[in-house]
Amino acid sequence: MFFDLFDSEVRRKDYIVIDRHKINGLSLKQKINCLYCDYFNGVLSYGLELAGLTEQLFCPYKNNPQRKNAHAYYQNFRACDGCIGGKKDDGTSTNKDLTE
Repeated sequence: MFFDLFDSEVRRKDYIVIDRHKINGLSLKQKINCLYCDYFNGVLSYGLELAGLTEQLFCPYKNNPQRKNAHAYYQNFRACDGCIGGKKDDGTSTNKDLTE
């Protein structure tokens, strides 16, 4: 992944937000659990955003329209000929799209 390329566009602090441990009434164990969840869910969200931007830059082609939990950029990718989603809405081939 190209972290430096997206550094100004994707700020880590927007994804890794650690604040749930400050909720009133939590036990020490619950606060530790919240720290863990805040951090790792933030890291995963940050990684998904970077991976989505990297994929959009280098390989913006749909292969499986039934992809579960696809990132927000996937819906704008082009379908490719020979892939599961290899036809345009009008039924024509998308092969020429790959060379543009």
